[in-house]
Amino acid sequence: MESECLPEWLKQFDGSDISRTPYRAAVLASVDDEGWPHLAYLSAGEILAQAGGLSIALWLKSGTAKNIARDGRAVLHAACQNVVWEARLALKPRPGQDEPGLAIFDGTIVETRRNAAPYANVLDMILFQLHDPAATLSRWEAQLQRLRHV
Repeated sequence: MESECLPEWLKQFDGSDISRTPYRAAVLASVDDEGWPHLAYLSAGEILAQAGGLSIALWLKSGTAKNIARDGRAVLHAACQNVVWEARLALKPRPGQDEPGLAIFDGTIVETRRNAAPYANVLDMILFQLHDPAATLSRWEAQLQRLRHV
């Protein structure tokens, strides 16, 4: 899926120029082993919208990585076009991962929902302010490069 073929809300995660919008973020929801919702706050350097779906990089020891490895499902929320977009994801761990400390998941979008309110516009869900932009953007570029190679 080339960037121009992506829905507008996913274009913010196409990995094309993260230095322009390093503050972009999304919320990834999973369910823990006790049935409780678990939220992860992902940066633009941890999500890649690409052909056939999405790839996500998570900290290997995170609760979210454990939940998705167990269940294979998650829900991604992102703000765009004055609404919140919700994508239900079917995810699988990428075999043969070589990045220590990271868990990479590849998946497809099972369903997309558009959540809008008639009385308000959603401007953003989360904003990141990077402490060390150069170092973080460099790490994100390397992560996105790994996400591109299935």
